[in-house]
Amino acid sequence: MSPRTRWRSSTVALTLALAVATPLGAHPAASAATDTQTSVERIFGADRYETAAAVSADAFSHGGVITAFVASGVDFPDALSAAATAGLMDGPVLLTKPGYLPAVTAQEVDALELDSVFVTGGTGAVSDAVLRQLEPLTTEGSFRFGGADRYATAAAMLPWWILEFPDTVFLASGADYPDALSGAAAAGFLHSPVFLTAPDTLPSQTAAALRRLAPSTVIALGGTGSLSDAVLESARLATGVDDATTERRGGQTRYDTAVSVSQATFATGARVPIVYVASGENFADALAGAAAGGSLGGPVLLTPAHDAPASVLAELRRLDPQRVVILGGPSVISDHVASQITAALG
Repeated sequence: MSPRTRWRSSTVALTLALAVATPLGAHPAASAATDTQTSVERIFGADRYETAAAVSADAFSHGGVITAFVASGVDFPDALSAAATAGLMDGPVLLTKPGYLPAVTAQEVDALELDSVFVTGGTGAVSDAVLRQLEPLTTEGSFRFGGADRYATAAAMLPWWILEFPDTVFLASGADYPDALSGAAAAGFLHSPVFLTAPDTLPSQTAAALRRLAPSTVIALGGTGSLSDAVLESARLATGVDDATTERRGGQTRYDTAVSVSQATFATGARVPIVYVASGENFADALAGAAAGGSLGGPVLLTPAHDAPASVLAELRRLDPQRVVILGGPSVISDHVASQITAALG
C-alpha cells in the first residue's frame, strides 16, 4: 500500500483556552479535545479531486472503512446521491474524471484498504474504464450504482436503505446543488436517504423508491422555488402511508437553508465534533464534506467567498464545535471569512 498523502494547511486560528487541536479524523468518542477547545482549519488541494482525497484522508484516518463511493467531479447530482449513503456506511465520497481515474483518487482508495468501491452514475457520467482502474485497488472489486438520469441514480441507492427502514426521507431538487449539499450531511448522520426531484414534477423513479421505503416523514430541502408544495404532496402520497407528514427545511437563501437544516438536526447544548464550511457558490468542495459530516456527526454550512452571513456565524456559535474545517483555499473562501469564524467562536 502506498503511504497516504495529506494536504492540510496550517491552522487558520486556534484561540480558545488551551489551543490544542482536536486530532484529525477522530470520532466524537475518540476525540482528545476538551470542552474549552475549538480549532479552525483549512483542508484543500490543487483541484476538487485533491480536495476530496484530502477530506477523506483527514476524516477517515482511523481505519476500518470498508467501502467508498466514487462519482464524477464534473457535475454534482451523482455525488450528492452517494453522500448520504456514504455517511451511513462511514466512508468517503471521492471524485473522478468521467474518462479516467485521477492519480490522487486512486492513491486514496488504495490507502483506505477498502473491501469494495462503488461508482455512482451511469457510463455517461463515469466510464467503465474508471471502474476497471478501481478494480485492483480493493479486495472485492468495484461496482456501479446508476440510472438513466440523476433521478434514477439517486433512486438506485435504494438497496442500501431497505434494511435501515428509515422513518424519514429527504427530498431535494436535482436542478441545483446547494440545498442537497447541506441535507446530505444531515441525512447521513440521521441514517436517512436523500432522493432527487424536479422542481415541479416528482420523477417516477423517486416515487417508486418512496413507495418501497414507506417513510412516515418526507422533508423537503429548500424553499418552494427549489421544490414546490405540489411535489412535496406528491411525495407524501407516493409513500403509501396514510398518516405520512411533510416538513420543509428552507430559508431566504442557500446559506439560511443550510442553517435551517443544521438547527433541525443538531441539538443545542451538545458540542458537535466538527463543522464543515464550504463555498455556496460551487459544489465541488462541499461534496466530500457532506459525506464526512454525515459520518463524523457534524453539518455542512455554506458561505460566500468574501463575507460570512450573520446566520452562519450565529449557527457556529450555537453548535460550539470542537473543529471547524474550511473546505477550499483562500481563493474559494477568503481569509477574511476564516477570521470572522474565528472571532465568532472566540
